[in-house]
Amino acid sequence: KTANVYFSLAFYHKELMRDVFEKGYCLVRHPFLRYSDDKNVLKISRKFMLGVDLMAYPVMDGGDTEVDCYLPKNVWLHFFQILNII
Repeated sequence: KTANVYFSLAFYHKELMRDVFEKGYCLVRHPFLRYSDDKNVLKISRKFMLGVDLMAYPVMDGGDTEVDCYLPKNVWLHFFQILNII
């Protein structure tokens, strides 16, 4: 499954690295940099953005398979569900 994620993000990662080198953007950033108008994202400690389009909230506790998390107002898609469609 991890290999599928890596492969699926290869093009996106390449574009992000270009922005890192050409524009000085951070590859991984706190959601507040994208959603500065939403004060709730300041309370987030484990969630991070990869570029401006991908938000990750790792499952950190052993045995857990999901987490409850706050999502800023936007249209969100579950990455692994998209992988199953493709």
